[in-house]
Amino acid sequence: MTEFEQTLDKKEKLNVEYSLNTKLIQANFEKECESAYKIKFPKRKFILKNSLKNNKEEHDAIWNKWNIAFQDIAKSHCEELKVIGEKLNELAKTAEIPVFDGMSIYDNVSSSSYSSMGWGNKKYALFHAKEWEDHAKSYGLNTYIEERLICSGSDSFGYPYSVIDYVVWVSTDDIGVEILKRKPEKGTMVEWIRKCDAACVSPKVFCPFMDYGYIEKLRKEARL
Repeated sequence: MTEFEQTLDKKEKLNVEYSLNTKLIQANFEKECESAYKIKFPKRKFILKNSLKNNKEEHDAIWNKWNIAFQDIAKSHCEELKVIGEKLNELAKTAEIPVFDGMSIYDNVSSSSYSSMGWGNKKYALFHAKEWEDHAKSYGLNTYIEERLICSGSDSFGYPYSVIDYVVWVSTDDIGVEILKRKPEKGTMVEWIRKCDAACVSPKVFCPFMDYGYIEKLRKEARL
């Protein structure tokens, strides 16, 4: 097992541990609420929402107690994840991506994610998917994009609509996908702007905080 795989395994175990701890906190919180509720209403059936409604003072005190416990483990979890994530990103720079004849899903872009683009939603989703595909190709992987029709029909005005997922497949395994996601981009912003213009998509849709002046500067460089 490589150091990248060991670190990734550590991350997965950390997430499992966090999930178990949060479930335990929730169970203990509900158990204490039930005990307090039964003291005040011994003949009533316990329902958590009634604890807040009918036993608010005790309920809030119990919630505050377990919320502090939750915030502590959540903070610790985020800090540990950040450290592990930084290590994975660093290891990915030099890690080799295994190449296989089989294919794994690298990413999935839905046209519904660009519904604000109206009839152009599929064009933007496909461009996004091709960006992932180009990234994989730059590291020597075979790729293809699968179009999946998720649903179709007519809206309330009778206009036809459809939702399509663009699934990006790459010639590596799950570990390879994790490495690939952390590999630095090889293209430049000028090249990206050139691709946006060629596909007739607006860079602002993908980078809404990008300044128009900066976009025009890149566009001029792209024309040189």
